[in-house]
Amino acid sequence: MKNHNLSLRLAVAVVCIAAGVFTTAAVTFTTNTNIAYNNTNFDGLPVVITNCTVTVDGPHVFADVHILYGGVLTHSSTPGGVFTNILSITNEFQVFSSTNPATLNYTNVLTNTIVVTDLAGTNVYASGTDYIVLVTNDLTSIDYLAGTAIPNGSSILVSYQTLALVDAALDLTVITNVQIEAGGLIDVDGRGFGPGLGPGPGTTLFTSYFYPPYAGSGGAFGGSGGPSASGAQGGLGYGVISNATLLNKGSGGGAGSGPGGAGGALLTSSLAD
Repeated sequence: MKNHNLSLRLAVAVVCIAAGVFTTAAVTFTTNTNIAYNNTNFDGLPVVITNCTVTVDGPHVFADVHILYGGVLTHSSTPGGVFTNILSITNEFQVFSSTNPATLNYTNVLTNTIVVTDLAGTNVYASGTDYIVLVTNDLTSIDYLAGTAIPNGSSILVSYQTLALVDAALDLTVITNVQIEAGGLIDVDGRGFGPGLGPGPGTTLFTSYFYPPYAGSGGAFGGSGGPSASGAQGGLGYGVISNATLLNKGSGGGAGSGPGGAGGALLTSSLAD
């Protein structure tokens, strides 16, 4: 395997893990399309993009990616670097016990959405009367309450909603090859953290030199950002450029006479010979 690490204004991790020939018919995109983080309809298939933009969010696995003339592969961006999505969990099986709280399977639970029923779904139990909700760090548990109508040791069903945080990056695993023809493009420029945001954002300092009244410094990633003409300190470096497993994004620049620019990040690829 050859490992290539490119420090670019990109926010993408593309991993090609094996070489081979696929007989499955490719999915050809000719109109602008968004593939959301929870859309797996195209996972495992060869993908061809021509004369349109395909926006892919969240981790996906494609058999092959072929970008023809006029085709653009990109991802959505968000200033904070992650998308917040609500995931609905229905009838999760748990055992209700007076000695061991029932810890829900997912983190970041919206506790006001919790519904507890018996296995048949006919009896809906009341929070604060039949059980209490405990939150420890990002874990949520259903705990026993004296006087509850829920039989000790019985099986229950719990439905709830949880916040799913999805990294705002082009996170692809490609089983065979990524081919980019002349006029095709992987475009994730400026899709890191928003202006002034991220672990190493740029700063702003008053100046009367070149860009009155303020000048902003560069955001960081891998190393520190560049200072402004007025001496505003560049963003403090973070992340390791040589580590191909990181999906870190660049921080945004500091504000000058206008807002700073969005950051970029790291393009990593592991290509089969």
